[in-house]
Amino acid sequence: MKYYKFTAETPFCGTDHEEYQAYEKELTEAELNEIADEICADNAESFDGLILLGSYSTEDLSSSSLKVLSVYGSEDTVMNMEKYNECEGNLPDGFTQVIIDGGCHAYFGMYGQQKGDGTPKITNDEQIYKTAQAISDHVLQQ
Repeated sequence: MKYYKFTAETPFCGTDHEEYQAYEKELTEAELNEIADEICADNAESFDGLILLGSYSTEDLSSSSLKVLSVYGSEDTVMNMEKYNECEGNLPDGFTQVIIDGGCHAYFGMYGQQKGDGTPKITNDEQIYKTAQAISDHVLQQ
């Protein structure tokens, strides 16, 4: 199965998207998500799935065969839940949603507290473990 993670430290897939590589160090997390979303939408047939961590798809992927996993924390107040709910229709039928009880936005990484985030009710390690478990379960089911 082909799944890709886009971060500020990793280049984007393939030479078709070289224009993004030059800017990768200067992009915010939201901009990276938007670009990854666009790449996935434009090339859905090249991917088996999409994993969304504290984010949502602004691109219409509803007619794709992508196996989508959406994970967010119950205390995440960085992600716009109104927009998340609006964009839910962009995902294919049967997408998997996992809500990590007590989890927050910042705990999908190890970069410390994030401005505007909720107060977590679990540790960073617990959230990373639960996230890894959700991803593992999702990928192994495919």
